[in-house]
Amino acid sequence: MPQPTPRKVAKNAKRIKNRDGSISTERTITVSTGAGYVNLPSVLNGKQLSDSDAIKRAFKSGNHSRPYKTIKEAEMAARRRSGAIGRSAKK
Repeated sequence: MPQPTPRKVAKNAKRIKNRDGSISTERTITVSTGAGYVNLPSVLNGKQLSDSDAIKRAFKSGNHSRPYKTIKEAEMAARRRSGAIGRSAKK
């Protein structure tokens, strides 16, 4: 089973209020590459990036997950990472 990507999230990351009232410090998108599917951040300094800008920034900086064989594996890893971030934010 794929493990969450070991990218760190700053404890003081800016928070985004979602439409449902919940809070996010990170959002990701999953994209297909020649090597598989990768998760990459789509928020920078508390601002939602367009998918195009998020992709350009992630591949330029190298700030993306390892490739997964299937989109399902990549999305499961993203959900686990999100859950881990949420649990650590409550501490």
